[in-house]
Amino acid sequence: MQKRLDYVLNHALLVHFLLFGMYLVGMWLVHLALVSLVTFFHLQLDHNFSVIDNWLNDQSWGIAFVTKLVTLVISLNFINIWSTSRKPFVDLIKGHHSGPVKSVWAYCLFILLFMLVYGRPIFNPLGHISVLNVITSIIGTSLFFASDVFVVLTLEDLYPVQKRERAQQVILYSVMSFLFAKNVFAYTDGFDFSYLILSLILFFLLFYKDAGWRTVIPFLLFVAIPHFSLFGKDPFWKGEYSPFIYKWPIESLHYLIILIVLFCYTYYKKKNVNSK
Repeated sequence: MQKRLDYVLNHALLVHFLLFGMYLVGMWLVHLALVSLVTFFHLQLDHNFSVIDNWLNDQSWGIAFVTKLVTLVISLNFINIWSTSRKPFVDLIKGHHSGPVKSVWAYCLFILLFMLVYGRPIFNPLGHISVLNVITSIIGTSLFFASDVFVVLTLEDLYPVQKRERAQQVILYSVMSFLFAKNVFAYTDGFDFSYLILSLILFFLLFYKDAGWRTVIPFLLFVAIPHFSLFGKDPFWKGEYSPFIYKWPIESLHYLIILIVLFCYTYYKKKNVNSK
């Protein structure tokens, strides 16, 4: 793939920052347009702002889904202007064919076990359990994380970052995703510090041994979907429709500890391999 933008910006990480930033700004603009359109039609029907607010809350995952999907399609087409491939997205999927390494599955299972053992999920006695809403939350959560992953990997294919800059790369993506999610979807407080930590875990696993886009599969199955959609931590609906809730709340500090443990274990394992 030809990297024409490198002629102007001779630093891959800077290119990532600018293009990933454009993707997130695009997400903000698409979301703003959708909310403005919805508000306009509600006002035409003489609905007051409390009705509009309730509608936005009920349809928040639908709005987020459309926002992410539209932004993803536009962003990939824009970024791939600099690609010489005729089918860059297909090539991206085929190019990362190896799938996540066993360690990634083990890490994600470890996080799930931590949630089960420490959080002790119980049946949600106050929730209005809805299979449709749970499925909606699962699909929305999957797209929310997967869209970021595909944009990042597209950038990585076009403008590969040196491995010694992986730490900066992981922090950059995670912080940017967190700040934009928190401010774009300002009508919810669900994108808290724990979302930042989960983003750090995702991008850390994504670049662990260059496992590829399939890293998102164990992360979604064992971490994001259980935490958000099943255990009452949905960023929009909280535990309103979740079948379970944590008996012992898992705070951001706990996920930070998990991230540190994963990092230390990976570093220790890598050091042992190099010493042999």
